[in-house]
Amino acid sequence: MKLKLESINCPLCRSSENKYLYKKPDARFFISPIEFKVLKCENCTVGFVSPRPTIEEIKYFYPDEYYNYESRSINNPNNRKRFPIQASYFKDLHPGSKILDVGCANGSFSKYLSKNLGLDAYGMDLNKPEILDHDPTKLKFGIISDFDYQNEFFDAVSAWAVINHLHEPMLYFSNVYRLLKSGGRFVFLVTNFNSLFSRYAYAEDIPRQMIFFTKKSLEFCALQTGFTIQNIKCTNDIYGGQGYPVFRSQFLRNICGSDWKQIAGRRRFPPGKPLSPILKIISKGLTGLGHLMIPPPIEAFLGISGMMVVIMVKKK
Repeated sequence: MKLKLESINCPLCRSSENKYLYKKPDARFFISPIEFKVLKCENCTVGFVSPRPTIEEIKYFYPDEYYNYESRSINNPNNRKRFPIQASYFKDLHPGSKILDVGCANGSFSKYLSKNLGLDAYGMDLNKPEILDHDPTKLKFGIISDFDYQNEFFDAVSAWAVINHLHEPMLYFSNVYRLLKSGGRFVFLVTNFNSLFSRYAYAEDIPRQMIFFTKKSLEFCALQTGFTIQNIKCTNDIYGGQGYPVFRSQFLRNICGSDWKQIAGRRRFPPGKPLSPILKIISKGLTGLGHLMIPPPIEAFLGISGMMVVIMVKKK
């Protein structure tokens, strides 16, 4: 596959001053052998992929396997765990309050909010799944700026592990601000670029995830769009993001020079070369050491959890 890639300046502040950190291929599906560079903006500190697939080309990195219905169903065990946590950020809203879930997939979380909190729940996503799990009249598919929602239509907006995937994140911040009522909240989850998970365990889902946030870069986004940051919570309770693989990843990549298929532990076509028996033993030992030395509560306390839940509020 010959991909069209585009080199970019910082996707938030547009600065051309950046620092190279590392490069990594698509270690989830191995759709392309290209190793994508991860850069850090020297101005706002956000991490980003450049060169990256264009908005037309990125679709190739979302195979049918990525849009597995069962994994997005309200009955999926992971969703039964995370949906109540996500919904807790809106439990104080009055029944009938309007909420938009950005990156809704099949609408399962919107359905959960409607059934369990009595909210008037809408959803939007770039791509339309074959099977929808919520009222189709409440779901839209495409770019947020193309929708005909009225200004100040929603009481709240959510986005769970979505903004890291966007080519133009500032477009979404500004449109969410426009759609929120005065005093409305924007609650979203992004990966934490200053975490062991992101920087040293090489766990970002590149190139699907193209932008990696820091607290400073989130402050920049709020300042540019008019939001006030109410809270930034480092947590691994919703989508994982634990840093325990860091010892294994660093050992295999930087000491042994293992390839990405060996590090990812996946044998796709063409099959990757398996680790030697001794390296398998060492890898398991280093993974266990990570579990022992880096428990999630400590990561959260130190602010280095792999994920951040951010609450921004539109000023009254």
